[in-house]
Amino acid sequence: MKKQCTILALLALNFHAFAQKNILKDTIDNRKYRNEIGIDVQGIFAGNIGGSFMYKKRTGDKKLIAVTYSDNLRFSGSLSGYYYNNSVDAPEYYQVNDNYQVIIAAPDDRHRQNLYVGVGKERIYFYGRFGAYYGVDAIGAFNYSADKNRYWQTSSVIADLPVRQTNISVGAAPFAGIKYRITNRLSLSAECNYFLGYALGRVKIGDKKSNQASNQDPFIFYTHSINHSFNPLRFVTLNYHFKRYR
Repeated sequence: MKKQCTILALLALNFHAFAQKNILKDTIDNRKYRNEIGIDVQGIFAGNIGGSFMYKKRTGDKKLIAVTYSDNLRFSGSLSGYYYNNSVDAPEYYQVNDNYQVIIAAPDDRHRQNLYVGVGKERIYFYGRFGAYYGVDAIGAFNYSADKNRYWQTSSVIADLPVRQTNISVGAAPFAGIKYRITNRLSLSAECNYFLGYALGRVKIGDKKSNQASNQDPFIFYTHSINHSFNPLRFVTLNYHFKRYR
């Protein structure tokens, strides 16, 4: 997080220096274009390609248009995931029924897939090249994870036990952010949000192959919970503005 904020600050300063030298002679018209699309650049800071986007469409297309603010309908989404392989040479020992059973704390294999969609409304106030905005999103998310935990007894491997978990959550996320207009076409935005929602989960331990030796069916159970979280830097997007007002 600290590294991301530092890089974001340096990026903003470089943009501002470039704008002072090359762009500030141009007149910024915050009402010139109706639509914008943005790509989240945080993944680049973290060393991987991000999969988040933001699309906004200005509402209230009337003859009398407010000069100091505008209202936007917004759609956001992201798709991400990773595969992680771990090797542990010194597993921890646990006493189970007078026999030593060893469980590797970190899974040997780990898979993650996450899908996020949101729709909401925002109001942005213009202060020259800068803008301050706030609003609320309705959120839907799907998360899938698959881990393979290796179980040992004394010095022998007795099972590679997969654990698969699926979560579906819905909720709302109030947000607030700032925007810097580089040109009439390009801008940079950063925002935070607070998510509050309800989640349903399904956990499956084992499968037909791993449970064949013990002649047991996989163990399945369900979860539900109220989740909340504050995201100090939910989106950092580079935006392109298009479609003029007629």
